[in-house]
Amino acid sequence: MPKIQELDRIVVEFASLLGSGDHYPLSAESQMWLVCETTEPATPPVWRALGNVQWAYSFMSSVCQKMAVEAELKQRLVNGKALKAEAYIGHWRQAMKTPRSLADLSVFGIQLLGSVSKPVKGLLEEAKRSPEKHVEEAMESPFVTERTDDKVTWTVPLTSLGNLKAYMGFASIWLSSEIYPDQVNEVLVGPSGAGNAAASAGLTFDLFAGMELAA
Repeated sequence: MPKIQELDRIVVEFASLLGSGDHYPLSAESQMWLVCETTEPATPPVWRALGNVQWAYSFMSSVCQKMAVEAELKQRLVNGKALKAEAYIGHWRQAMKTPRSLADLSVFGIQLLGSVSKPVKGLLEEAKRSPEKHVEEAMESPFVTERTDDKVTWTVPLTSLGNLKAYMGFASIWLSSEIYPDQVNEVLVGPSGAGNAAASAGLTFDLFAGMELAA
């Protein structure tokens, strides 16, 4: 199995962006964790997100269950060095002490992209069932990057509070995962200035009315 070479990591905080207002489902505890990796034989370094917007304890659980185990088994090296699991976890604890804001990510030449895909059939059913959620308006959002007869995909550069709330709103449109198992909700890492940076001021619908975060 090719070894993973971990080169850097970033904890992204949203508290400085959110301020003291109510921005449900976001909170001052919301974070994103990013890691820069390459594999042997050498491949170009790539930044990736460990998951979606979550609280720190959820990310740490993932790190402990997977990445720290890889480090212990010498399948994951940190700057070329093999580390015990606890020493590896310590690197993430250190990153937690010096979190970065969304604006800071431009220094690394990267930005976060929230990507959500949901089936058209399920969206239309939800729009009919709960018109107060403005699902049909969401389907016409400037953040829609793909729409077919089967699905709608939104791609949102997470560069502002308005964009971040829009992404969380799209993700919050709840459709049963048993009936519609092919839904996508993920955060990608792209180059700074990636396209489709639609102005959040153009989002006139209220995506949060009566919504709950999808599991």
